[in-house]
Amino acid sequence: MGLYMQSLGREHELLTNEIKRIIDGFPNEND
Repeated sequence: MGLYMQSLGREHELLTNEIKRIIDGFPNEND
């Protein structure tokens, strides 16, 4: 169970970083 939760947390972190990057990129494109 520990490993499963660990890999889940890693995936969640990667997804969050990707979403943050995309959101941060939007205003720059519109300006």
